[in-house]
Amino acid sequence: MNEKFKRVLELAKRYRFYSTPLFLQFAAGLRDYPCTPWGNVTRTPLGWKGPCYLIGEKYFQTWEEFWNGVDWDYWETRQDARCQDCLMHSGFEASVVRKLAESPRDMWTMAKWNFLG
Repeated sequence: MNEKFKRVLELAKRYRFYSTPLFLQFAAGLRDYPCTPWGNVTRTPLGWKGPCYLIGEKYFQTWEEFWNGVDWDYWETRQDARCQDCLMHSGFEASVVRKLAESPRDMWTMAKWNFLG
């Protein structure tokens, strides 16, 4: 999958993609991020689905039960076997934003992408 995204990165030099350049670098295996499973939560008729809408097996009836009932540290570190090869936009594009302030260079990359791309 990383090789496919390396090709997407090359194409992104000529064509605008909706995924951010930092997420595409992550998907290409050029950088790493923790997951941000709470960055895109899902509410269904069964309740709040946690921790990740793809693998969440438990539903919570209230927001408080959901927010306080999930071990977010566990899911962010991708310890679960189902998370090992995950490159899901919903968990990692939010991580790009969450980690953005740690690098002025990354902030510049995102500013260029947002305003000049």
